[in-house]
Amino acid sequence: MISSHFYVHLVLLVVCAQLCLTEAGKYSKEKNDFHPKEKRDREFRSAKVQAAWEKAQKLVSEAKLAELHSDLKLHEMEEFKWKKLKAEGGDQDGEKEANLRENLLKLMSKYGIDGGKYEQMRSRNDVEMNLRHAKDAAREFTDHRIKKIWMKAQKAGFSPEELEDLRTELKHHQEKVEEYQMMANEIPDYKENTIEGRDKNVELKQKFRELRDDLGKLDLKISSGYNDDMDFKEPKVKELWAAALRGNFTDDELKSIKEELSHFQKKIDKHSHYKQALVTSQQQKEDVGKEQFPQEKQARHADLLDKVKDLGYKVKKHYKDLHYRINKELPIDEL
Repeated sequence: MISSHFYVHLVLLVVCAQLCLTEAGKYSKEKNDFHPKEKRDREFRSAKVQAAWEKAQKLVSEAKLAELHSDLKLHEMEEFKWKKLKAEGGDQDGEKEANLRENLLKLMSKYGIDGGKYEQMRSRNDVEMNLRHAKDAAREFTDHRIKKIWMKAQKAGFSPEELEDLRTELKHHQEKVEEYQMMANEIPDYKENTIEGRDKNVELKQKFRELRDDLGKLDLKISSGYNDDMDFKEPKVKELWAAALRGNFTDDELKSIKEELSHFQKKIDKHSHYKQALVTSQQQKEDVGKEQFPQEKQARHADLLDKVKDLGYKVKKHYKDLHYRINKELPIDEL
């Protein structure tokens, strides 16, 4: 016969187990969820991005905060994509993670909240890149005139990106020089007094004039500064159009890309207009004081802030899409 003491102990065990489960559930929920107040206070889910945002609150003007918000929102999306990739076993060499770290530091530098760390890192990288370029040029450029122009370009104050574009152009010119030399070596195989021999000589002279003119244009470009005449005023749009011209696109596709870039340029202009309007509104608000700022102007200020955030996000997203679509059609040696 089971005693009453056994039932008492059994009841106590059940009660203790329920209490433990309740506390464990509570602990797990507190550990993995934000408190309601914490949710309200956090603008971003990523701890690194949130830390950058909080730092910016103390150092960046309201007008620039709207733009920074768009940049950080896009960066956070890339972080989430990377985490998913990492969980699936990707990014074994850590290159993607390193790029994300550099990108966040670059964003913080853009808004003056990185303490100068990005500029220090970039200066070191520029020195290393220039040294690599100088060594590579000695191997790549066998023509002394091309090598001379390349050395001149390295001292002309171009950015690493501009130097890379010039280097690509010079490589293409080097290939044309090699083709010309092959043609010149074949000339003795043709008798000069034959029609075929005369045609080859005319072709060779024409090729020489083209090479001379092209090299002169490259030299002039380096002497006067890297600034192609294009149909777009925004540097990012110019870069995209220059890449499209080098890509494997048909004339109809280029026409379509040019039209889309024109729309993109207008979107950038619109964003710039609202940013300037927001800066002006912010200045007026500071001049009269928040309390004296008229109600209708406060409403317009809030509206401008929303527009700058929204357009800023759309511009950056559109640029990423265009950049991907155009660059995937570039020749393999330019990727």
